[in-house]
Amino acid sequence: MKQRHLLLNAVLFALCFVASNAQAGLVSVSGGFTSLSSDFQGNVAPTYVNGVQVCPPAPAGCDASDGLNQYLFPATTQTVDFYQIYQGTEFTHNVIEFTPASPQTVSGPGVPFLLGTFTIANGIWTEDADLGFTLTTFSPDDSALSKQIFTGFVHLSLTLNDSTDPNANADIYYLTDTKGQTLSDPNTGSPLGSIRIYELSDSPTGSNIGTVDLNGMIGSLDLTSLSNPTGAAFLNPTYAPLPTPEPSTLLLLGSALGLAGLRRFTR
Repeated sequence: MKQRHLLLNAVLFALCFVASNAQAGLVSVSGGFTSLSSDFQGNVAPTYVNGVQVCPPAPAGCDASDGLNQYLFPATTQTVDFYQIYQGTEFTHNVIEFTPASPQTVSGPGVPFLLGTFTIANGIWTEDADLGFTLTTFSPDDSALSKQIFTGFVHLSLTLNDSTDPNANADIYYLTDTKGQTLSDPNTGSPLGSIRIYELSDSPTGSNIGTVDLNGMIGSLDLTSLSNPTGAAFLNPTYAPLPTPEPSTLLLLGSALGLAGLRRFTR
């Protein structure tokens, strides 16, 4: 038993020695989006991704019927522009861009730093969507800070646009792991939360474009927080739509404003 304790102490000492000797180093981040999965609507409303008509025809298994389709990008891209055309009308584009942070000095593993910034334009779309998302770190100074990888999704969750509150109508964007599970800060346990982007039709800022910073730390590559929303973006610690007015109030307002018949294709 004494030998086992000595061995355990030696292992703990070695781990502490390695951690204490991790050097500060310059870290850069690369990566972006790898795929788009959603209902592409078939020949009802042709779908375009980064200027390429992906449905129809069927390079990604998309046919004339509705259903889940996945479009794999030829290479990892920092910008995804996706939209549909319905009966000759080109709907407002959805654009999501990730700009990696400039190379920066990171003092070591476990220390949060800026990974990059999302810029999101909230357009018209038909169903929820998942965008494959991956990031990799590189450091020329310390191997402990280099080749750390995050792989998961940015999930787009649509709202019904049935509220008189622009905050409740704002569409929801949040990050998940590869299994679709939401993320939390490993240090605090706080949920990463969601990005909300106002609809152009009722945005109090007059815009449907916002930016949000993404922060993380070297563990593997753990995401820790979203911060600094600007423009049409705001943050929320939850992932579900915000509460809407009481049904009786909504009915009265809907009769006056014609909100009851709003659909994704008619907003």
